[in-house]
Amino acid sequence: MSEEKAYQDLYWESDDGLKLYARDYPSDSDKTPVICVPGLTRNARDFEHLGAILQGGRRIIMLDLRGRGMSEYAKDSSSYNPKQYVSDIIKLMDELTLPKAVFFGTSLGGVITMIMSKMHPGRIAGALLNDIGPELDQKGLDRIAAHVGQGRSFDTWAHA
Repeated sequence: MSEEKAYQDLYWESDDGLKLYARDYPSDSDKTPVICVPGLTRNARDFEHLGAILQGGRRIIMLDLRGRGMSEYAKDSSSYNPKQYVSDIIKLMDELTLPKAVFFGTSLGGVITMIMSKMHPGRIAGALLNDIGPELDQKGLDRIAAHVGQGRSFDTWAHA
């Protein structure tokens, strides 16, 4: 017997026509929903444990940013930037009629959350930032940039 998944697949269209994806863990609660924004090379699955932990106590929306997971890839590489990600998320919130949400951002997701707080402060009810701080060290940014787009593979997780 197959187990029914706890989330619904959710798709929306970005301003530039990409089909974007999120996992929507529904809730009957009137509590402010949570939007989970993953790191640079990550996706919605990073947050799936929250669906089990909160068990319908609050709506949780877990995003796949453009070009990741089940979201479409953009032909224009310049659209892979935090301000565009913010625009994509605002479009989703507007489509779902969510005036505001609590944001859970990991790494790049935290950067996106901080930028959103400056661009759309009324849309953020609260924020939890993971693996990111208020200041970005250039050495850390350079290290991340050196790994992006490398297409590396490893024998095991331990080697990665």
